[in-house]
Amino acid sequence: MDITSYSPQKRDYVQKIIEEELYDYVTDVNRRWNSNIFPSSSLAKALLKNLHEGRNKYRKYHTLVKKVLNKWATLGFCKLISMTSLPSGKKTKFIYQFEFDKMKKFQVIKLLPLTI
Repeated sequence: MDITSYSPQKRDYVQKIIEEELYDYVTDVNRRWNSNIFPSSSLAKALLKNLHEGRNKYRKYHTLVKKVLNKWATLGFCKLISMTSLPSGKKTKFIYQFEFDKMKKFQVIKLLPLTI
């Protein structure tokens, strides 16, 4: 699933799939372990696993995950706590804290029903 070669309509569809998978993963981990802090790198790895993609596509998916998380941060569903990077600048990890109370009030993904 190389998102860069898709048409804009297909790209939007893939973006919605990524948002759905991230939302499902984050809420599942929160329900199981009561955790609301996630690094972007672990979310990208979980996304690769859920979509059955190879590890060679990690950079593309990590970029997509960061875009989705930035979008959600502007909507108030999560906030950026810290940012870490290696001196070489090749690996950057953003750590986000999710606000599940706000996520439940709004329908984050249009395809998922509201759960109250």
